[in-house]
Amino acid sequence: MQAGFGIALGGVLNIALDPLFMFVILKPGDEVAGAGIATMLSNLLATVYFLAVIRLNRDQSVLSLKPTRRSLDRDIPADVLATGLPACLMTLCENISYAVLDSLMASFGMMAQAGIGVAKKVNMLAHCMARGMAQGVLPLIGYNFAAGNYRRMKKAVVLSTTISIALAAACMAVCLSLSRSLIGVFIQHESPALDYGAAFLRILCLGGPFSACAYAFISFFQATGESLKSFVLAILRKGLLDIPLMFMLLRAMPVYGIVWATPIADTVCCVAAVGLFGAFIHRLTRARYATA
Repeated sequence: MQAGFGIALGGVLNIALDPLFMFVILKPGDEVAGAGIATMLSNLLATVYFLAVIRLNRDQSVLSLKPTRRSLDRDIPADVLATGLPACLMTLCENISYAVLDSLMASFGMMAQAGIGVAKKVNMLAHCMARGMAQGVLPLIGYNFAAGNYRRMKKAVVLSTTISIALAAACMAVCLSLSRSLIGVFIQHESPALDYGAAFLRILCLGGPFSACAYAFISFFQATGESLKSFVLAILRKGLLDIPLMFMLLRAMPVYGIVWATPIADTVCCVAAVGLFGAFIHRLTRARYATA
């Protein structure tokens, strides 16, 4: 509950502070700076909230802000870096990928760039739900894996992945059927940007279920200490596949080819993730029977 409230707090504050700093506090022409300040303040206040929660619950919680030597014992730093590095690199590669996408789209004009910007944000809804599901179930998977309860671990993975894919598929159906209406909430009607955004959204949403599946298995490998597999899948989805595909498909299908790179990369990464997961479970099952 405390974690969920803290995350929601940052988002709600950002929404509330954006118009305040963009159109009220700062002078006209400084809207971008105002949005940046609003984001910084919302993140800062959310961080203060979490620090306060840890401080107030220090007597009832194992969490503490006080550093100890025990945190540096038993290869804990190496495990922390090995587990967190794939997620860090995935976020970094996502940002680089989006920067390349925006840069390539800019060559086709402001309307195309505005359309892809809005389409990406609308399509992010499915991705965020899948990411939240995968991150939320990660401790449950890790606990059961460490306890040797592989049956319960597998059930948790299958259930969470199924829910993530179902949510992504529902979002895909809505985006395919209501693409113009969804983009029209943010872009003025009868604008070329609306046509671009609706077309881009229909392309992007096709990769939603595959992205949800891939991210679920990336988190699974994080939870089970298979950092190399998680790392490979993370940079495969964003970086190794989609950026080269953007340049390749740009020649074949100007404008729209750049966008097609994303669902294609998600699909390939999903196939690789399913294969690695199947091999891991098979090896785990064989090892269990061998020791029985």
